[in-house]
Parts: sequence; structure tokens; C-alpha cells
Amino acid sequence: MTGPAAFVVLWAGQFLSVVGTGVTTFGLGVWVYQDTGSVTRFALISVLASAPLVFLSPFAGALVDRWDRRTVMIVANLCSAACTCALVGLLLAGRLSIWHIYAATALTGGVTAFHWPAYAAATTLLVPKRHLGRAAGLAELSRAASLVLSPLIAGVLVAGVGIRAVLLVDGVTFLLAAVTLFGVRVPPPGADPAASPGHRSLLADVRYGARYLRDRPGLGRLLGVFSLMNLFCSFVPILVVPLIGTSGSARELGVTVTLGALGFLAGGVVMSAWGGPARRMHGIIGCGVAQGLAMIITGLRPWPALVVTGLFCFYFWIPIVNGSSQAIWQSKVPAYLQGRVFAIRRMVAQATTPIGYLLAGPLTDRVFGPAVAGGGAAAIVGTGPGRGAAALLVVLGVLAVATNLAALRSGRLMRLEDELPDASPAPLNDLGAARR
Repeated sequence: MTGPAAFVVLWAGQFLSVVGTGVTTFGLGVWVYQDTGSVTRFALISVLASAPLVFLSPFAGALVDRWDRRTVMIVANLCSAACTCALVGLLLAGRLSIWHIYAATALTGGVTAFHWPAYAAATTLLVPKRHLGRAAGLAELSRAASLVLSPLIAGVLVAGVGIRAVLLVDGVTFLLAAVTLFGVRVPPPGADPAASPGHRSLLADVRYGARYLRDRPGLGRLLGVFSLMNLFCSFVPILVVPLIGTSGSARELGVTVTLGALGFLAGGVVMSAWGGPARRMHGIIGCGVAQGLAMIITGLRPWPALVVTGLFCFYFWIPIVNGSSQAIWQSKVPAYLQGRVFAIRRMVAQATTPIGYLLAGPLTDRVFGPAVAGGGAAAIVGTGPGRGAAALLVVLGVLAVATNLAALRSGRLMRLEDELPDASPAPLNDLGAARR
């Protein structure tokens, strides 16, 4: 099976895998926190899950371009399932400890560094160009479903059955994702015309991918906008906790976050059905401005209805922004280069996210909290518990709007879709060529 039908099967398997991973990440975090009472040890799970993506992505992407992409995804899913099964075995033997969870989380994060560029590059080979926006919307829908469903499923399983059930669900979803791939055929991406006749080193492949971005300033500027927006947006899930949690109950906090996250799900549904705007750069910039305005709305007043509305709108635009961007990258970068380029792109775009995680607390406690208490920013966001976080959120929203308005003035960036020619796609029915 190949073409769009194969992509649907591929996406269905990966949907299960993404949700299963979300269930496990949340469930293991709860288990570690309940066992240790340490927020630092709880947060270390997220760090270990994301760090391998940053450090391994360039090399993983170069290898993905050398290997068969379906095989990479199958092996990645089987390795993730093996890690989960190892945790189940240790748990049944009564020997599971926290360091085992850390090790398995880091290994799974390293596997994801290979899986994501393989999945993104395979999508280009299976889906016609006119439907790339919808395919990207489906991928965002998977992330949205994980964000909304994973805490609910994990909470029910941990409370009712225990961490064993959470791990079993994760292992089964990875195995199902691997099984679905056996019925899919991904066409070869075609030969790299710039490849040397002899063997090229892995480091040379990484440099080649980086040079491709350097020589295309429009793509580089698009990546720069995303790096800044990821920095600003990374504060949001952190700041929501003091914004609501200091003046409301834990239940109110949970309901607020869940209702806001439903915007992500709604945006994913819209993007997968619509495919995004015809002028994708205008959609990216326009939705980026809307995200910044939503952040401002969220922080203006401590009214639950206003906070929920702001969060819903903030999350709603994410799938449309990401889906439009993904469609540009998939249509402009040659298939034989997408593993390398996409991996470097992800590394650069996500490198700013941990910075936001690290700065959110100190900026709230030492800068914006005192500013509100002193009366300066209080005229805008009010006074009281959590208003320092609200003031920071408003400033970040203003920066997000300013970043996108500045991008709108960049002719090279806004002409990206016209000036950079589309890459020639590999034929969707060419399954007889030798695989690399």
C-alpha cells in the first residue's frame, strides 16, 4: 500500500503511539512525584525526554536520509516498546527504581530523534503537494489528542489499576504502530545529485544539511521566527499554574488547562479538514499575531472565563501555524535532504524552549512579581496573587505580536513561497527503485 491511503494507515498507527507516549509520560511523572515528593525529580523526566532530541537530531536526520524511512520508524517503535516492556518486567519483579525510569525516558527520547524526521520525510513521499497542509494538520491533531486525553487516561489508570497498566498501554500502542507500518510502502526519495561517488562521512552529511539552510535565507528567517515564538510560547504552560493555582483550587486549575487545551484539538480538526490558507506565510504570520493577542487577553484580568478564552485561542492557532510551516518545508526541501534538514530545523526551533522553562520562575518571582506589588504594572493586570505571572504573560504577548509584525516587513521571508522553487517530489508509485 502506498500513496495517501498508506499515509492514513501510517498516521493512525502513529496517533496511537503519540497518545500512548503521552499517557506514559504523565503517568510516570505522577508516580515519581508520589514516590519522592520532589518537583525536581518530576521535572527531570521532561528534561530527559527532550534533551536527546536537541543533541541527537542532526546526526539522526543524516542517518534517516541514508536509510529506508519505513524501516527507521518500525525499529524506533519496537525499541520504544522494548524500553516499556523492560520497565514492566522490573516492576513485576519488584526492582523498578527511579533511575530505571530516567534511563528508559532518555532512550525513548533518543529513539524519537530518529522517528520524527523519518515520519515527516515519509509524509512528503506519500501525500500529494496539495494535501500536505491537511497531512500536517492530522499530525497536529495527534499532538492535540495526546495533550487532552493523556492526563485523563493516565489519571484513571494510575488511580484504578496502577502504573503497570500505564506501561502496558504504552507498550501495546508502540507495537500496534510498528505493525501498521508493515503494510505501508514508502517510495524511495531519489538519489542525491550532490552526493560524492565515494562514502561521505556522517559529519559531512550534517554540514551539508546545515549549508542547505544557510544558502536559503528565507527558510532561515522562517526558522528564526519559530525559534522566538517557541521561546515566548514555552512560558505559557508554566505561567498558567501561578496564574490560576494561587487564587483557585487544583480542580479549577485542571479544568482551566483542559478547556484551554481543547483549543489545540479544535485547531487540529480545522487544519486537517481545511489544509490551511493558500498563502501559507500569511497564515503563519497572521496566526502568530493572533497567538500573541491571546496571551495578552489571558493575562489581563484574573477572571476564569477570560483565562479559558485566552488559552483556548492561544492553543487553537498552534496547529494552523505548525501545519502551514510544515507544508512549506515539505514542499520546498528535496525529499533526499529532508531527514537532515528537518532534524536541524527541529533542533534549532526547540532549543529555545528549555530557556523559557528556566526563566519563567525567576522572572515571575524576582522581576514581575515585585513590579506588580510596587504598583507599576498593576494598572494593567491588577494586583494580588499570580499577577506577576500575568504581567509577564502580557509582555510576552506583546513581544510575540511585535515579532510577527517585524517578520511581515521582511520581503525575503514573505516572498519565500514565490522565490524558492518547489522541490520535485519522488513519484508516488515508484516502488521498484533500490532503497538506500
